[in-house]
Amino acid sequence: MKKITFLFCALVGFFLTTQLNAQTDQGRFTVGSSFANLSFSKGSVSVSLYPSVGYFVVDNLAVGLSLTAAYGSNDFTFNAASTNLKSTILGVGPYVNYYFGEGKLKPVIGASFSYLHQSNDTIDINGNIGKSKENYTNASLGGGIAYFINDNVSVNGIVNYNRDLRADVANPGSVNVNFGFQIFLGE
Repeated sequence: MKKITFLFCALVGFFLTTQLNAQTDQGRFTVGSSFANLSFSKGSVSVSLYPSVGYFVVDNLAVGLSLTAAYGSNDFTFNAASTNLKSTILGVGPYVNYYFGEGKLKPVIGASFSYLHQSNDTIDINGNIGKSKENYTNASLGGGIAYFINDNVSVNGIVNYNRDLRADVANPGSVNVNFGFQIFLGE
């Protein structure tokens, strides 16, 4: 784990010190990640990560691919027996982001569509633990602020409305707040 952390820090340091004049101009690339649903409490953990890579097809308009990696665990007691139930979600899908204005602070709006695979631990009425798995799609629409620390890096705060597109589940959707960063690479 220490090697992965060191490698990540070295890559971020490289991109922070590389002299590129890249922000949201056509022909530039962007890589980054955001996180949401970060929660730690006694017997419960929840976190969602969304790494992404994109390309500016015109000034201020990036299209790309985003990954979803979510994990949750919850301690659960059934008939005086305690167990830990886990849930994982992995997914991939396209996204589009549009940045407004010039300068260090830019409003941004975006939309994404993801194909997701979810695996959950389950417990039946007799206390038997099993697994359930399902595939589904999700659509998201949001907006927020990108603050550019320099020409190469922004920190972002985005509010998203997410809706799972499952025919058999009534889903009114949810609102998530995502925080993250983007690294902008240029020619």
